[in-house]
Amino acid sequence: MQTSDIIVIMEEHFDINQALRVFDKIVTNGDKHEDKYTYQGITAWSDTDGYTVQLSDDEVSVSIYFHNRYEFNYDNSRLLETFLNKLKAIDDSIK
Repeated sequence: MQTSDIIVIMEEHFDINQALRVFDKIVTNGDKHEDKYTYQGITAWSDTDGYTVQLSDDEVSVSIYFHNRYEFNYDNSRLLETFLNKLKAIDDSIK
């Protein structure tokens, strides 16, 4: 299996519901800086109408759009895996 195949598998198994829960947890528990919130190394913000939400760290970002479409921006699969693990850790840490 090639690296590009692993990236596609990680992106295809992205849990949008988990990401939206994490977004809510970051907004609820994070530190606010202008229109963005930061919690445990992840920054969250949305556009003015709330139809697009963003989650990012220093290396990876994901935009979640209306109708559960999403788009990642990252340089390599290791960074993506670390980012997804951070999202899981936040989701697991606050019930």
